[in-house]
Amino acid sequence: MPAAAKLEDGDEVTEEILQESLRRALGWMSDLQAEDGHWPGDFSGIMYLLLFWIFALRIIG
Repeated sequence: MPAAAKLEDGDEVTEEILQESLRRALGWMSDLQAEDGHWPGDFSGIMYLLLFWIFALRIIG
């Protein structure tokens, strides 16, 4: 089975297929990781956190 093949209904998942999938996933994550060990990316959670900061400031004056 080629590395990029998708399993169809009824296909058997063998140990080799599972190991290859894990190798590919680990390789992909390693490629994304920065040299200092973190995974850079956009964190848009600030919009979510900002509401709590405003609420906390309103409560404490």
